[in-house]
Amino acid sequence: MENEIVLGLDRNLLSDILTIQKGFIKDTNHYSFIKQNLRGMDRPLAETDPSFKQVIPYLYIQHGDEFLLYVRTKKQTETRLHEKMSLGIGGHINPIDEVSKEDIINEALKRELTEEIDIPIINAPSFMGFINDDLSEVGSVHLGLVFCAQAVSKSFNVIEKDKMRCEWVTKEFISTNYDKLESWSQILFDFLNTTKYDFNKV
Repeated sequence: MENEIVLGLDRNLLSDILTIQKGFIKDTNHYSFIKQNLRGMDRPLAETDPSFKQVIPYLYIQHGDEFLLYVRTKKQTETRLHEKMSLGIGGHINPIDEVSKEDIINEALKRELTEEIDIPIINAPSFMGFINDDLSEVGSVHLGLVFCAQAVSKSFNVIEKDKMRCEWVTKEFISTNYDKLESWSQILFDFLNTTKYDFNKV
């Protein structure tokens, strides 16, 4: 994490978004506000400063009734998430992502996806809302911006095979292994269990 600059927002700017301490916040109205108020901080400092929320684009991918599930290995940077299952793929926004001045968040999401897995998707990822978890150590310093996409097929290729394993799973599998999910994936799964997202809008 040395010398890495990550982008986020001061928590005091997020009162209209962080309406709950832990959960999924269905809100697509504040996306532009997030983009316009991003600022940088050294990552080692940001990881321990709850007054600053690092923004993490977080993409989950579905094909039919199945979800792409990720397992982070011990080669991943974030030690607190080793061997945890995840429904979303994502990462920090860095200044390098400003090559796209129009939408730095989408640029970061595309970069993260192409670095970790090769999977054709139908249309561009669609923004759904936010994940907040101020009750956990990791979540208290991060804000998830949730995107969804539909895969063209079940074919994919993991690029960083030393850092993750992937497989298609059903809702039943996720329910059985719920306790193995990292916090954000539990929050996302709880939301998806009560809301059927219409991929025709993607």
